[in-house]
Amino acid sequence: MSSKKTPEVKPEPEIKIVEKKPAAKSASSKSGGAAKTTTAAAKKPASAKAT
Repeated sequence: MSSKKTPEVKPEPEIKIVEKKPAAKSASSKSGGAAKTTTAAAKKPASAKAT
């Protein structure tokens, strides 16, 4: 059992690290775009309310 868990645990963290690297880049790009969109959207309703 422990010998089976060891090989399984090794590929899992490796896959996670590999997935996290591209995912982090995608998330950063999406977050940056989303943040800008959110800011613009937040400013629009704020202006409408002020008006």
